[in-house]
Amino acid sequence: MMISTKGRYALRVMIDMAQHSNGLFIPLSDVAARQNISEKYLESIVASLTRHGLLASVRGKGGGYKLNRDINQYTAADILKATEGSIAPVACLAKEVNDCPNVSHCPTLKMWQGLQELIEDYFEKITLDKLILEQSEYKSVIKN
Repeated sequence: MMISTKGRYALRVMIDMAQHSNGLFIPLSDVAARQNISEKYLESIVASLTRHGLLASVRGKGGGYKLNRDINQYTAADILKATEGSIAPVACLAKEVNDCPNVSHCPTLKMWQGLQELIEDYFEKITLDKLILEQSEYKSVIKN
């Protein structure tokens, strides 16, 4: 499994939104400038995040994007699933129903299911507030 640029940028966008949240909508151009990511590319990322209910959006003057909930209620799993579609390690587990013709006699299925559980459990434990705290701690170590 490899997380795409879209998934990695989505995490950065959500962290940025959390760090600059003041209750108002944040223009995408501001996020793009701070993150050094093309605004055009960010449009597709925030569209996925909005479609999955992670962001609220408003068009026009004073418009932009903002978080829908407290930062401790967003997990890396939520964000990655919204942008990646699936974080399954193999294709047969990417869909709700495993329609692989070998499912009934696959000698490695349990292994892949176990790995998927580990991945999902790991990403479910990581929240935006934890990522921000880790970033702050890292910056303070660098300064000293």
